[in-house]
Amino acid sequence: MTSGTPDGRPLLCLHRDPGPTMTHALEHGILPALERPGLPGPDAPDLTAGDAPAPALTLAFGRGGWSPALFARLARRGIAAVTWHKGFRGGPWPEEEFRAAGAPLHGPGGVRTSAVRLAGRRITLSGGPGVRRIRRLLDSGRQAPPVTTDMRAPMERIAGALFSRRARDSFLKCMKEGFAPGPFYCRFWSAEVARNGQA
Repeated sequence: MTSGTPDGRPLLCLHRDPGPTMTHALEHGILPALERPGLPGPDAPDLTAGDAPAPALTLAFGRGGWSPALFARLARRGIAAVTWHKGFRGGPWPEEEFRAAGAPLHGPGGVRTSAVRLAGRRITLSGGPGVRRIRRLLDSGRQAPPVTTDMRAPMERIAGALFSRRARDSFLKCMKEGFAPGPFYCRFWSAEVARNGQA
């Protein structure tokens, strides 16, 4: 589970057992840690408002955090969620909907751009808020289904945030297994997130 500034530098990285559930860790662990320095801030917009404002903060996390009800609570506090659509069983979208894009991937080695093919649609989750379902068309023909409550950011940025989270998690897993015998924690703070953070 990671968070970072818009250019991909970590704000908060936690690689540990999330406890009972990932959703519990997000709401009762991550959010209180972000609120201590004043994030997302008192002026954070309600993302469920009709004008689709830009989020004050974005959290990217794995399928374990899937909860439409949690996404709605976060959105009302100005926090966008980016994750994989857990249990998604929809059919493929037409290939002509996909466009070529360069997704920025932020990892321990720096930033690189990955050539991807993306498409997006707006949907409303059962028991949750409106989201953008963004699909990546893989060379195998499979369509990976990220979703986000951020209605404004470019698709490639959303996809890059989720793919970067996976890269950072893999790096931290290797660090934990190679150098730390117990739970591994790392925290990085940046003044820039006072203006706009991405997790």
